Amino acid sequence: MEITVKFHSLHAVVAGTRRDEMTASEPLTVKKLLELLLRKYPGLERLAESTIVSINRKLVHDDAMINDGDEVALLPLAGGG
Repeated sequence: MEITVKFHSLHAVVAGTRRDEMTASEPLTVKKLLELLLRKYPGLERLAESTIVSINRKLVHDDAMINDGDEVALLPLAGGG
């Protein structure tokens, strides 16, 4: 399974890249992908509480399944009001 991970804003600075092409041998949930990304990019740990995730430009929860060819984006939590 091939997926593209895009890092935005501070996530890109911490990861040192704006994009990562990843291969997985098994289906992944967002939660599992985040665990893999934290191992690969340990600095992302400090951003974990303020990270939202999208799959193919739709915001998702940790239990969402990632499919072959999906684009996953890590985004900063934005405040407003």
